[in-house]
Formats: sequence, structure tokens, C-alpha cells
Amino acid sequence: MTGYFTEQVVEIEQTAARQLRRRRPANKSERLETAAHGLRGPACAIAFFAELLEEELSGRLSKEQQELLVNIRLASEAMLARIDEFTAASL
Repeated sequence: MTGYFTEQVVEIEQTAARQLRRRRPANKSERLETAAHGLRGPACAIAFFAELLEEELSGRLSKEQQELLVNIRLASEAMLARIDEFTAASL
């Protein structure tokens, strides 16, 4: 009976290890692309929400708020450009 459970535990551990290998990117370029994708999403969201605020759909913005939004949008665009450069350099 003990041998049966030991075999089952080993089989479960091997299955878990295979699943982890499948989930984890296999090489450096895949890992870098995964990281770039993970960074690109939030940067795009920041740019999108800044753009929505610039359109003043939820009310007028002061001159200072407009200037801050321009800075946010420019910084998010610069971040996206750096992510693209990083991705291109890693390939």
C-alpha cells in the first residue's frame, strides 16, 4: 500500500513540474516578451485614462491639471517607446 501512495505522489509531482514548465516561458526572449507585455498593459492604461481626462468628459480641468495630464501622457508614451526598444534589443 505504501508503494502505491509513493507512486501517486511521484506522479503528482511530475505532473506539477510539467505544468510549471509549460506555463513558464522556455527561453530568454520569451521571458523578455512576457515582461514587456506585462509592462505595456499598465502603460497603455495610464495613457488611455490621461487622454480621457484631457477630453474633460468628467468636467473642466484647471490649467495646472491640463499641464500635469500632458506630462503623464508624454511619460507614458516614453515608457511605451522604451518597452518597444527593450523588446527589439532583446530579439
